[in-house]
Amino acid sequence: MTLDTMGLEAPTVVAAKMLPDPSAEESGRAWIASIHEQANTAGAFGILAVRNDRDRAERLGTGRIWQRMHLWIAANELAAQPMNQLHERADREDQLGLEPQYGDALDELIDDPGWHALFTFRVGHPTQPAPSSPRRHVSQVITTS
Repeated sequence: MTLDTMGLEAPTVVAAKMLPDPSAEESGRAWIASIHEQANTAGAFGILAVRNDRDRAERLGTGRIWQRMHLWIAANELAAQPMNQLHERADREDQLGLEPQYGDALDELIDDPGWHALFTFRVGHPTQPAPSSPRRHVSQVITTS
């Protein structure tokens, strides 16, 4: 994510680019406030779930489903935003062998041991135009070796 694409007011973006980076604590507080605001303004939330969250084919399939959904959402003048922070934290807990607080929270959202949350998002009517986010050329993200 970049400051330019976070939906901040223009003066806030300018100030954020000029000021020093916030501390981890300040960033955490801002993130929580942002999530709270997002939760209060979303028309709906969605979760894409799979049977085996470690299966690459299921992961790719979920990404394809999301892409199709997002295209339909945009074509119908709605807006959607991935909310992947829970998944990132759950993966980090797994990577570091930590107590699965976020992983457990995702499991509670699904409430079915046969399914695993892989992708969460919010959807609703946009309140402002979304600026384009930067894109890299495919050669910068895919290697052939």
